[in-house]
Amino acid sequence: QVHAIVHAGLDALKGIISDLGTDTSLKLKVAIVRDKHWVAVALYGDSAYSSYTNHERASLGVMHIG
Repeated sequence: QVHAIVHAGLDALKGIISDLGTDTSLKLKVAIVRDKHWVAVALYGDSAYSSYTNHERASLGVMHIG
């Protein structure tokens, strides 16, 4: 189960940071939901180089629990 959460979280994080520079600030909310066979990690928040260039971002990672 931990393995599935880690993979879902990494998939969601890749969706958020795929085109960001290394000096970008992130402010994110994280939600994790699970049922008997699936786990999902959702990320939502802002990314910015400065407070004047905020962009809202969202991403989802889903993984089957084996």
